[in-house]
Amino acid sequence: MTHKTITRSKVLTTFANIPPAIIGMEACGASHYWASELTKLGHTPKIKAAKYVAPFRTGAKNDLNDAVAICVVVARPSTRCIKIKSADQQAILLLHRARENWVHERTGLLNQVRAMLAEFGIIAPVGRHDLQRVIPDALEDADNQLPDLSRAIIADCYASLGTKIPFLFLNPCISKPTAFSK
Repeated sequence: MTHKTITRSKVLTTFANIPPAIIGMEACGASHYWASELTKLGHTPKIKAAKYVAPFRTGAKNDLNDAVAICVVVARPSTRCIKIKSADQQAILLLHRARENWVHERTGLLNQVRAMLAEFGIIAPVGRHDLQRVIPDALEDADNQLPDLSRAIIADCYASLGTKIPFLFLNPCISKPTAFSK
C-alpha cells in the first residue's frame, strides 16, 4: 500500500511505472474507465460500491479517509466487487438512462399540457395516446375559451412531443436492459 497523492493527469503515468498490483477504487462515474485503463497496464482493479466503503471511513469524508476505507474494504474478501463493464456495456447503459430520462421528460410535458387544458375547462383523458389525440382537436376548436397565447404555447408543447424520440430508441435491435446492464 502506498500513500501518495496523484493528480488525474498523472494517474496513468504513475501506474504505468509501478509493478502490477491490486488497485482498489470506490464506484463512481469514471470507475469503469479507470478500471479498464489500469487493466491494460497489467493491474487488477477492484471496484467497490460506496455502501461497502462508507462504514469503514473514519472521520470526515475526504480523499485520504476515502482511500484508507477503500484499502480496508478491498482487503476483505467477503465484500463483493462490481464487475468492470466494457465500453459497449457502458454505451447500452447510457442509452437506457437517456431513454428513461426522455420518458420522464415526456410524461412531465404531457401532464403539464393536460393541466393547461384543464385551466380552460378542457378535460383531457388520462393516457399519453388519448391526450395526444385530444390536443389537436382542442387547438382547432374555435368555440373553446382557449386564448391565442395559450393555443400557441400548447401547440409548441405538442410539436415538441413528436420530435423528441431519438432514432436509437426506435431501433428494434436495442431492447430492454439485459442482465449485464443491471
